[in-house]
Order: sequence, then structure tokens, then C-alpha cells
Amino acid sequence: MKNGEKNATRLNALLKKHKGAELPEAPDSDDPIAVLVYSFLLWGTSSEKAQIAYRHIRSSIVDFNELRVCMADEIQDIIGVRYPGGIERCQRLRATLRDLYSREHAVALDALTSLGKRDVRKYLDSLEGIVPYVAARVALLSFDAHAIPVDDQLHQRLIEEGVIDESVDLAETLSWLERQIKAADAREAHFALQDAVENAPKRKKRSQGTKKSTASAGKTAKESTRKKSVTKRTTERKTAGKS
Repeated sequence: MKNGEKNATRLNALLKKHKGAELPEAPDSDDPIAVLVYSFLLWGTSSEKAQIAYRHIRSSIVDFNELRVCMADEIQDIIGVRYPGGIERCQRLRATLRDLYSREHAVALDALTSLGKRDVRKYLDSLEGIVPYVAARVALLSFDAHAIPVDDQLHQRLIEEGVIDESVDLAETLSWLERQIKAADAREAHFALQDAVENAPKRKKRSQGTKKSTASAGKTAKESTRKKSVTKRTTERKTAGKS
């Protein structure tokens, strides 16, 4: 990572600014499978949308095993066909639950409690359909493993804040953050970074007057070019006539 010290300073400033953020409390946070499902819903979107979608799921199924046997389009109907991520999110969630069931003969993560934290992360990362953000979030919040969940919107936010360069990809960003943030601070850092994403300053839109001025300037330039072209052609015809 270029300018490592400068990047670290900007990261610490961002974390300090959003420290102690009051995000909506995640539902059923004591259940690892609930954390898994909610993390899939939170991936790439907001806490507000994820909570609404999660409530729709809980009110539509008896348990998460029933969610496992739902088709991807059925899950999409439950959370809303316009939910960010579309059918891919639902396909991935279904694939992960099905793979988990084939390994454990249940939709449960109880077997991970006897594993070391590194093995927990490896297990989660190996599940079919899962994405690094979800694996990291479950490892962090349900098994107290050292992990920092990173999705595209956090990656973009860090670029905007000058914490990382545009050339740094998401995987490298995740690895760098986990080196910068201590395990004991990872949970608080995750919530701070989530708040930094959800409460990012809105970009100012160019005023209507500016748009009109730009359009007018473009129109004037085109008109000037057209007039010059006409004058040139007229001059050429007169010269040709005299010869």
C-alpha cells in the first residue's frame, strides 16, 4: 500500500469521526444463522433496507431450513423484486444455506464453536455462494474472529476519503484493514465503517443554471464553427469563379 502512514492516519480519522455510531440494532444477533442471513441482506446496501427485508423473511417462513428450500426467485419475492443486488443476492444466499445443510445435515453453524478462529474463517470462506463481506461479518460478530467486512460501497467510501487509492482492489483493501485494525477493535471499527458508508456526505449536484450555461456555451461554439465553415465555402466558390 503506497503512502502507508498517510493512509493509516486518514483511516484513524475516519474511525474516530464515526466511533460509537448508533446504527439500527441487528435482529437476532445471538443466532449465527440469523447473522448470516442478515449479512447477506446488508451486503452492498443499508441497515434500513436490510432490516425491512429480514422482517419480511421472518414473517414468511417457519425457520431458516424453510428458507433453504425456497427457490431464489421465491426469496426475491419475499424481500422485494427491486431489492439491490437482484436475483444474484438470493441465489448466493440459497447456495450457502444448501451447502451448509449438505455439510452439517442442518442449517446451523454449531460445529464452528469447537474450531479455532482461523479455521472458522476458512470454513465460512469455503461455503458455496458466500461473499467475503458475509464471511467476515459472521466470523467477527458470531465467533469473535479478527475480520473486517468490506463490500463495494465501503471500498468506494474509503477511496473518496483518500484512505486508499483507486488502484487498490477490494481484496487488498480487506487485507490492509485487518492489518491496521486490532482484533480487539474490529467489532467497533466495523460499525464505525458501516456508519461512514450510510452517512456519507451527499455529492453536490451541478446547478440548473450551470447546466444551461454549459449548454448555451456549447451551442454558441457550434454556431460559430458553422458560420466559419459557410464563410469559407463562399470564399472558395468566389475564388473558383474568378479563375
